Amino acid sequence: MLALKTRLWRAEYKWRALRSCAVQSPRIFVIGTCQGGAVARVMRHLLPEGRIDFVSVYEAMRRFPRLNDLMAHIDGYDAAFSSGS
Repeated sequence: MLALKTRLWRAEYKWRALRSCAVQSPRIFVIGTCQGGAVARVMRHLLPEGRIDFVSVYEAMRRFPRLNDLMAHIDGYDAAFSSGS
């Protein structure tokens, strides 16, 4: 239980730091499997003024045939998160 509280505290601290950044509406890119979609939805609730974009791994393979294409797209975001195994 203590480990869960510690993780939640860290997450809350990170979100506060992200919210207080100079950019009023953070731009966050999430890439992953179905769990990544859920993470993106939660982020949208936590940061309603932010721009949260989710791309599934399968969609990313079609949209970004090369890794350089994906990296160029991610450069337009303040943070990028990935989920998956």
